Amino acid sequence: MTTDLHELGDLVDDAVAELLALLPALAAALERDSGAGEGERVATSTNVHVLPVNGDVLTAALMLQDEAWPAAHAARSWLNEPGDNLGLERTLDSLGVLYRRLVGRQFNSQARRLAATVLRWHRVTRQAIGLSRRAVPLAGSMGAITCPLHDDPLVQLRQRGDEGTLDETARGDREAIRWQRGGGLYCPSRDCDGEWGPSEYAFLGRLVAEQRRRLAPQETA
Repeated sequence: MTTDLHELGDLVDDAVAELLALLPALAAALERDSGAGEGERVATSTNVHVLPVNGDVLTAALMLQDEAWPAAHAARSWLNEPGDNLGLERTLDSLGVLYRRLVGRQFNSQARRLAATVLRWHRVTRQAIGLSRRAVPLAGSMGAITCPLHDDPLVQLRQRGDEGTLDETARGDREAIRWQRGGGLYCPSRDCDGEWGPSEYAFLGRLVAEQRRRLAPQETA
């Protein structure tokens, strides 16, 4: 499904706003992981040093540091606008405006590319600090449940993962997370728009049953 450029701009703004809000949490997670606490020891061998670093957190932090400025610079190049590297936060904060300038100048493919990059950063960062739980492949007693909207290829449906939001009003040193249970099933194929909410599960079940009957080996007389 192709997202409208205006709607995509709203998604970019929301993603940038949350990325800026999550930067301190990402830095804190990296700091906690990067050193052994009091009384802890780092396991080592003669050839390998096993550091207490969460790989997802480190990947997200490096991704933002390495990719934010080049993405902004590429957008500015299309717009023929000069720009200096003003640091991660100010660079991220500029991306929503750059997106809309690209759209305004009819650089729609470049705008979509920038939006896809920002949304990827947002997804990876949320997963790294544990706010987005990964989708779960759907299976039943008869095995994998595949999307009934297409047979070639067969693609296993997924249930959306739970989504958390940091509660900024929480008291104490530990941040509170409000969880929203992952709602809905979807087909992960890029060429399919299939998605179903809880109220549509009965209908989906009939579609899946019909697909299985259609794909079942035909009995010979």
